[in-house]
Amino acid sequence: MAAAVPIIIALWNRKKLRKEAFGGFYLLQKILESSSKKIRIYELIKMINRVVMILALVLVFADPIRTVLRMAGAQEGFAIILDVSRSMQQGNLIDLQRDRLKEVLKRMPSSSRGVIMAVADDCSFIHLSNKQQTANAQAWTQELSRIRLGYENTHLTTRGLSSCSHAVQSLFGRDILKIFISPLAKTFDEVLLEKLSVEVLQTEPVSRRPEIQVSELVGESSVQFQFDEESVNASLIDIRGRVEPLGRVASPLEIFPDRLVWLWLQGDSAMDPWVNQSFFSVRSFQAHEVNLWAQRETEAYISLLTALRAHPRIKVIRQIGGEPVGDNIVLYHNYSRQIPNARRLWYFLGEHSTGPFEGRDVKRWTSGGLSSDVRKSFQMKSENGPIFIKQYHLLKLDGLDVIETFDDGAPFLLQDRSSSKKIWISPFDLEDLTTDFTLEPTFIPYLFRRLDEWLNEESAGGELVEAELIWGLPGHGEPLSEVTRQKKWPGLYRQQDQYEMIGPIDLPQEYYHFEKMTSNQELVQENISLRPTFFQILMASIFVELFLCLLTLKSFMASIFLIFILTSSGLWAGQKNVVGMLGAMEANRQVALEQLIAQIARQSNLDFASPRLVRPQEFWKAPVVFFSSDKEWAGFEPSEREIVRDYLDRGGLLIFDDPLAIRDSSFFKSVQREFEKVLPGRTFQEIPKDDVVFRSFYMLNEVSGRRLSSPHLEGISIDNRWAVIFSFNDLLGASLRAAGGDFVFSVSPFGMMQRILSQRLLLNLLMYGLTLHYKDDAIHLPHILRRRVK
Repeated sequence: MAAAVPIIIALWNRKKLRKEAFGGFYLLQKILESSSKKIRIYELIKMINRVVMILALVLVFADPIRTVLRMAGAQEGFAIILDVSRSMQQGNLIDLQRDRLKEVLKRMPSSSRGVIMAVADDCSFIHLSNKQQTANAQAWTQELSRIRLGYENTHLTTRGLSSCSHAVQSLFGRDILKIFISPLAKTFDEVLLEKLSVEVLQTEPVSRRPEIQVSELVGESSVQFQFDEESVNASLIDIRGRVEPLGRVASPLEIFPDRLVWLWLQGDSAMDPWVNQSFFSVRSFQAHEVNLWAQRETEAYISLLTALRAHPRIKVIRQIGGEPVGDNIVLYHNYSRQIPNARRLWYFLGEHSTGPFEGRDVKRWTSGGLSSDVRKSFQMKSENGPIFIKQYHLLKLDGLDVIETFDDGAPFLLQDRSSSKKIWISPFDLEDLTTDFTLEPTFIPYLFRRLDEWLNEESAGGELVEAELIWGLPGHGEPLSEVTRQKKWPGLYRQQDQYEMIGPIDLPQEYYHFEKMTSNQELVQENISLRPTFFQILMASIFVELFLCLLTLKSFMASIFLIFILTSSGLWAGQKNVVGMLGAMEANRQVALEQLIAQIARQSNLDFASPRLVRPQEFWKAPVVFFSSDKEWAGFEPSEREIVRDYLDRGGLLIFDDPLAIRDSSFFKSVQREFEKVLPGRTFQEIPKDDVVFRSFYMLNEVSGRRLSSPHLEGISIDNRWAVIFSFNDLLGASLRAAGGDFVFSVSPFGMMQRILSQRLLLNLLMYGLTLHYKDDAIHLPHILRRRVK
């Protein structure tokens, strides 16, 4: 009935007679002829807008809802883990995975926030365009067209999937819904998969890549390639990445060696574009030289020596006793000292052997030989069959990365992450695998594959290997720069004047067979209010009505007044203090800092404007500058370090907050390295609990944060003033709230009080940035003493 009022008014106005002050009837007639159509359209728009305005107002008060089905387990949050491993090169899996991701996001509760992760041999977070790590399903859906996944030339491993689960647990601190989208569900440990909701991508099995034998003929005269197919397509690739087709060729194929030319052999294509693809360096093959060291000869040492000498591209140097020498050294049993000159080391540790790695205990096989439980626990699956070990060391894993594990999770092969060398450790005794001076047949192929990887890869120092991809093997996806920098895409790479060839890896047989798994997620109804939508329509309709009125009145004063009202808040905000943020700051923590600034205005007399991103040249505008990042920090530019040093000398304060809440994270180490250059001679040190930082507003005696990884703040002091402060416990993450008002991340171990103390410590840091040692003045001493007595 109310919506009918504008229609009645419009019809009434059309019948209403108007007086026109014109002198001539002919002129009046011409004006009406030229403007009547325009007037009718104007009146029609005004009538429709008023009807829409009234209907929108009624619906805002009515608060209509629509009912949708959502996943019940995602109320507390969600993590979607996407497979980006070698197996995704099969068929149309990449498009199928993206479609499945859209379907999953549609079933997420609208108020729930979550992350999307990529997993292969390792795990990484995917960020939104604003660098935010967590968001609701609607925000992720809007970003899907932008997100590009770097599908890698690596296997999907249990280690990578476990690291994703641990990262999610560390971030949220509670059980949330974890969905794994992959075609390879059966490849993994069933216990691990039980903790995930698996969305299986169905595909057809593909054939294995055929074996191609390469041999050097007479000296360096030619290189011969033999393959089991009748003929294949062949091409030559030069150092600029140009491809010269040779057409179909038959086996054997002889090529004259050239150091800067590679041969690309293309068999009959299958669903997997890499399955019949191989490329080789067209040059004489030089064998790797490996020193095999032991304190004394044993049956296992002889069997290992025999196996290594059977490798076609390894020259083995036998060494008994003395000090190990050489670039590539395999050590069997006892050698506990460091070897400084070797590039690669591989330790095989027996039951009673010693090494430069701290051990925990020894796990022995004590049950009968027919015990299936023990045999499963001490067994590792390989492409050629199971590998069974009776006893092995358990090492402390503080400085070690696990590459392979047994079925019970104990490490089978480890890597020393603290060293720039390629150091591997196999914590088992080869005596278990030796029979009559011969290693078990299933272990030798595994050993050869790992030897090739150990000898051909660059040293594992934990840092990205900067390399340029000059030619990449075509696949269903496209490699990202992060993938090619780590040389995880098959192709030809150049690093300065060195060239390296990375070929496609074989998929294990287990990758081709899987069962249909269903997520079995319980769906619940969610009522979504349409009031915000109709409220937006109402505001837009009011704006249109005002605009139409302005056109009618032909008055510009109203628009000038409206612009002044809209910008007046910004004019006043320029007089407030500013909190700065470095440009690469983690987006969630930017939101948390904005929320904190809005809150402290109610808790104190501090008056801050909204935080804004600043460059070092703009630091002087902000008494306090925050920075938080979940990645290693690149630091300031060399030209900016003098500006930052001057800012800190003149009283500025830089606050760093670690969002991962890890005591010795890569972020903290990168901050340390940078300030050794900015403030040479000054180092981070613990801030005492009786420092004025802990009583600049609230009287505190402990630090807090999302996760209590460190009991201290650390800082760099200049003239008895903290110029740089580092928090290890994610202070901003503890106070971050979602749009609905709920806290995004859980805190441990003390719950809500921990959040309150985090906010108070942040307020103290801001107050310290403005007042410094104000609370050390003598006038405050009686009040502080009375508070301490209470």
